[in-house]
Amino acid sequence: MEIYFSYGQFLVFDSSVELPGLDWTDAHSKQGFARRGRNVAFATILNHGTARVRLFFSSFEPSDSYERVIEVPIFLPSGDVVVGGTEEFDDINRVIVEAGHYRLTCAQSRDGEQGESIDLFFERTRDPITTSRIIHADSEIDVPSTLLEIAETAE
Repeated sequence: MEIYFSYGQFLVFDSSVELPGLDWTDAHSKQGFARRGRNVAFATILNHGTARVRLFFSSFEPSDSYERVIEVPIFLPSGDVVVGGTEEFDDINRVIVEAGHYRLTCAQSRDGEQGESIDLFFERTRDPITTSRIIHADSEIDVPSTLLEIAETAE
């Protein structure tokens, strides 16, 4: 799938979320993501552009080509997942997964001047996980000692 991203972010959320946008604080920007239980916004390496997104329904597989890798918990109660930029909700990408708790790993790398490659690994977990993890940080990520796990919904 391909998405257009802007404002330095893209979203992954359960379709049951009415307002998927999240309010980014400075701490969220430094760690590269903002999330709630059923939705997450990942910071992109570039401010705007297009991304080729690949989906994997397995645990994360490391690669030297990834510039940024962030892992977050997400609950997908409907199993209807939306992946897209902040301005493309008329032309969204949906994928159906088994409803439940997941470890979602977002692995990103540059793909030319205005593009990115984004690999999303959906690993279903029997029990919910509660903490996120920065697996690989690029120069834009300032890994804090404690990650901010919850963001407010953007109005």
